Amino acid sequence: MSAQAQAVDEEEDADDAFQTPQYWDDFYDDDEVYDWYSAAGAMYAAARRELTRIKGRKGRVLDVGCGTASHLAALAKHADVTGVDFSETVIAANNAREEGVTYVCEDVSKLSFEDGSFDVILDKGCLDCFVSAPDASFARREAFLRSVTRVLAKGGVYVCMPVCGVDVVTLLNYGVACRAAPGVSGVAPLAGDDWEARRSGNGACTFEVLQIVASQQKHLFRCAPNAGGDVALLGALLDAGSLESSPTLPATGDAEAGTVDADDDADFDDAPCASLTLRRVFFCGSCGGTVAPLKFPLEVPEACPNCLADVRRFAMS
Repeated sequence: MSAQAQAVDEEEDADDAFQTPQYWDDFYDDDEVYDWYSAAGAMYAAARRELTRIKGRKGRVLDVGCGTASHLAALAKHADVTGVDFSETVIAANNAREEGVTYVCEDVSKLSFEDGSFDVILDKGCLDCFVSAPDASFARREAFLRSVTRVLAKGGVYVCMPVCGVDVVTLLNYGVACRAAPGVSGVAPLAGDDWEARRSGNGACTFEVLQIVASQQKHLFRCAPNAGGDVALLGALLDAGSLESSPTLPATGDAEAGTVDADDDADFDDAPCASLTLRRVFFCGSCGGTVAPLKFPLEVPEACPNCLADVRRFAMS
C-alpha cells in the first residue's frame, strides 16, 4: 500500500471513530470544558431568538451531541434544556456541574423522546460526525436527521452549525452532501460528488434553510424539516416580516416569554449581532446587516457588503 493510500485509510479510520462512544469517552476524560468551533454565543443567541416566539410557557431546547456545551447552562435560565450525548464520561461530568440542564446518555440517531418534544434543536458539530465518516455513516446520518425531525415540534426549528460552512445546504436541501463551485453554495450536486449520491439513496430526510448567519466563527443554519414541520407557515411569517417586532434582542425582558436581557450576550465573546431578527435572509453576525437574499444557488461574497467582515472564510469550495 502506498503512503498516500495508507494516509487516506488512517484518516477514514479516524472519521469512523467519531461515531463511537469510546472515542469521546477518551476525548473528554480530563473534565475540561471544550466548545466545538467555539461559537457558544452564536448558538445561545440563536436559541434565544427562537424562544421569543413562544408565549405562555418555557420553550423546550435539545442539544444533540452536546459534549460539554457551555451555552446550555446559560440557556437553562430561560428554557427547559436537555443535552444528549452517547459518551457516558461527558454526561457524568456535565451532571456533576449541576447547571440546571437535563443530560441524557443515548445515541442521537435513536432519540428516545416522544414526538414533538422540543421547540428548538441545536447541533454544533454533531452532523459533521455523520458527514465526515465513510461508507457506514450514510444510513446513520439519515437516521440522525429523521430522529431530529421526529422529536421537533410542529413549527420548531433545527439550528445547525457544521464545519463545512455554507456548502452543507446541499445536504439539507437535497439529502446529498457535496462541495459547491467556488463562491457559490446550494447548487445541485457536482458530478465529482456522484459517489455520495449513489450511496445516499433516494427519499432522504431534507430541510428548508430559512436563515443563514455568518457568525464570527462559523455559518449557522436555521432550518425547518420538510416532513413533520410547517415550512410554509414559518417561511410565510419570515418573508412577510411579521416576526420583526419580537425576535430582536431587547434591553430587558421576561424569561418566560423568551425575551433576552442585555447582559446575557455579554457572557459570550462571539454572540452574533443583537440586531439580528428572524427574517428569511443571509445575515452577517458581526453587524446584523443583510449579506445576500436567501435564494439558491446562493451567491456568497468574500465579505459582508456592510461592514466588510469575512463571511466566506469557512465555506469549502
